[in-house]
Amino acid sequence: MQSEFQKIFQEIQADPDNESFTKQGIKPLYYASSSARINIIGQADSLGDEFVSRYSAYLNGCLIPS
Repeated sequence: MQSEFQKIFQEIQADPDNESFTKQGIKPLYYASSSARINIIGQADSLGDEFVSRYSAYLNGCLIPS
């Protein structure tokens, strides 16, 4: 079972839609239950990363707060 999870992990990282995240070292975060019949898998920044990025942009004058 572990090799199946590793395969899924590698496929998510290899997906072209996730290229920018993978280049930044952001690893896929997912959960797949052994009893799951359908798994929807994706990759995105964490909310904390988004906040830090937006705050940094604001401090640098690149972002006007809404």
